[in-house]
Amino acid sequence: MRKRLVSSLRIALFATSLVLLSSGQEIVTPVDAGKLITGLPNYPDLDGKTLRFEPLQKNQIGYKRSVVDLGINEDLGEALITAEAWTSRTWKRSLPFPFAFGGHQWSELFIGVNGNLSFGTAEAASFESRTGWPDSGMTAMAGAIDVRAAVGLERVIAVFYQRFVLEDETVWLQSNERYVQVTWDVVRQNSGVDGYAPLGRNRFQARLYKDGSIDLSYAYLSEKDGLVGLFLPAPEQWQTIAHINETRPGPDPYV
Repeated sequence: MRKRLVSSLRIALFATSLVLLSSGQEIVTPVDAGKLITGLPNYPDLDGKTLRFEPLQKNQIGYKRSVVDLGINEDLGEALITAEAWTSRTWKRSLPFPFAFGGHQWSELFIGVNGNLSFGTAEAASFESRTGWPDSGMTAMAGAIDVRAAVGLERVIAVFYQRFVLEDETVWLQSNERYVQVTWDVVRQNSGVDGYAPLGRNRFQARLYKDGSIDLSYAYLSEKDGLVGLFLPAPEQWQTIAHINETRPGPDPYV
């Protein structure tokens, strides 16, 4: 279900060759790396599109995905209060109906500043300790979430997952008996480790419907690196694993 949107902006412009002489001296020769880069960039192409996920069966593990006309609703609802998410980078809200996702029915939703929705536990609780940043951009983050989701430790909807700035009136919530809608209009945080400045604003929206369907809609995405998709447990992992070792140093607990 995951679609990794991987940027090529982190690729170095030059490679180097190292030659060790018999005298012990080292000679480093810069080499133009243009011909060494053979992979094509996989930039997001979601502007003006809606990704629709419709559950295939009652346990909500499988989905049918389709692309439909833009479904951004400009009736945004209430702006979420920045101060509430200042520390946790998350808003916790009750759902107006039970929502089935990853083998469970959920009554609460975690709304992440970083363009995601999560269930059971806030994705942001593990964000700071994930490894790989920024070595492989959001690809490394996808791998870290994927491993935990596969064994039932996380259930995440990546609407457009990146590290975004927490600002006033940039995340909105609308909730009724038919659907829950969350809208982001955000700018990537310039943390100093990305190697390039933020590329502009990103406006996108998620809708969760009472029947378990999910719409992910995009007005415009300026960033070239992000995650879009559903992070679900494997079908046999319907219960969160309880025997977790939290004592070792490192980013994630392990079984």
